[in-house]
Amino acid sequence: MCIYTPSNYIFPSKIAKYIDLTHNKGNNLTQQGREQGIRRLMSINLLKRLESSVYSFNLTLTRILDLITGTIKAIDDYETYGLAGIDMVEASEDDFELICFLVVK
Repeated sequence: MCIYTPSNYIFPSKIAKYIDLTHNKGNNLTQQGREQGIRRLMSINLLKRLESSVYSFNLTLTRILDLITGTIKAIDDYETYGLAGIDMVEASEDDFELICFLVVK
């Protein structure tokens, strides 16, 4: 579920900058707090998918794995060749837990 919490991967030297940009005058209104909320919601959505059908759950996990693998390959290609081909992903209403991160040049 770490795909839903990208702020966990910010360099320690840059955390203060992001806190200044995203912190909204409240104790729990930080970017990390919002990401943790999204992560919990996505966990619940996956559990509901499992409860609905093991086949559907397996299909969803396969799609998420393919998305992550493709994104890692695109990042590696960008670092190696200076360009990346990331495809747009179309998700049905049942697959709303797929959140895409795009690399924009």
